[in-house]
Amino acid sequence: MKTPANVLTSIPMFNGLRKEVLVRLVEACVGRKCFTGDVIVKEGTLGRELYAIASGKVEVVMHAGSGREIVLATLGRGDFFGEMSVVECRARVATVRVAEPSVLYSLNRADLLKLFEKSPDQFAILMLNMARGLCGHLRSIDHVFAARAY
Repeated sequence: MKTPANVLTSIPMFNGLRKEVLVRLVEACVGRKCFTGDVIVKEGTLGRELYAIASGKVEVVMHAGSGREIVLATLGRGDFFGEMSVVECRARVATVRVAEPSVLYSLNRADLLKLFEKSPDQFAILMLNMARGLCGHLRSIDHVFAARAY
């Protein structure tokens, strides 16, 4: 199993952070082994964690009140998810389900707020990186919906 330090340093969201900040975030990480079919987060529930994928794959799916499921994305090693709920403090907009056995590391909102209190400049870097990642996720989802429209 990869260590949280290896996982965090391989994820663009954590690029540019000072070593001591990464150490604090690593100490706050919670590791979790997941199996195919496990639901990590559920659409409509309140979320306080974001997740980094150390190994395996997950699917991001949405029902949006319909009877059918739409797969928005498949994420793998080095990707992250759950950032929207951490930033907005609102319900999850999608369900994330394990597509193949995976190892995930989570960070909760409270630990990120501690980073804000102790190192606002580093928190700003993390938020900018999160925004970049979120833009990438949105771009991918735009392609999914555009393809379905035709």
